[in-house]
Amino acid sequence: MSKERYMKTMLFFIFCTILLHFFATAEGYTLKDVLYGLLPVKSYFAVGITTNLLSCMRWIWLMLPPVVQAGVVLMQEKQETYLKIYRFKSYKRWFLMQIRQLILGTLSYLMVLLVGTAFEQRCVDRQLIVCIGAVGLHIWMLVSILFFSIYCKQNSFYILFGIMIAESSLIMIGKNMEGMVFLNPALWPMYVRWSLEHNVNQMTYSCLAELFISVLLICRIIYKKKEITEYDEGI
Repeated sequence: MSKERYMKTMLFFIFCTILLHFFATAEGYTLKDVLYGLLPVKSYFAVGITTNLLSCMRWIWLMLPPVVQAGVVLMQEKQETYLKIYRFKSYKRWFLMQIRQLILGTLSYLMVLLVGTAFEQRCVDRQLIVCIGAVGLHIWMLVSILFFSIYCKQNSFYILFGIMIAESSLIMIGKNMEGMVFLNPALWPMYVRWSLEHNVNQMTYSCLAELFISVLLICRIIYKKKEITEYDEGI
């Protein structure tokens, strides 16, 4: 990623974080409240589930910037596939370059989010760092889904729209089906507050599940490319 592109990416993340801050404070919330799902601990199943449509929109806005940035990067790389492979001299190097860009974009957004929340709270504590990490893993899972979908030649606009709809729908379903909350991927990062308050490992299990899904999707892309390469060589 060039310095110019990186600076534009950082300005985009900062702008989105500032908008999220004003979007949250309009109803008396903070960035940390948004990270925690905008709901205090009440029961075993009701932890962190957003309470209304506006809360759901805040949560989606929290996840969206790095996913949008990943979509832009991947579509640009897709349009210049042959040129980029020639430049990097192998598909492997080009593929690793894309992974590095996606990881760098996600980490940069988390850094902006951490600095913004710490500035707002005037402190950085363990709960905030753990919460940022859990949200980061969820974002990376969404980025991996986007990566896999674009690699399967799907339109990035439709995929982004589909991710937002799926995330919102799963959250709203989770509100009304509390007994199925542990099977709902959209609610996994919202376990943070309950897990920290009750000192249990529930959040660890959900984070591992998200990491497993991300690795599985990336490995599937690699395996599919290997099959295509072997087929081309056979011809």
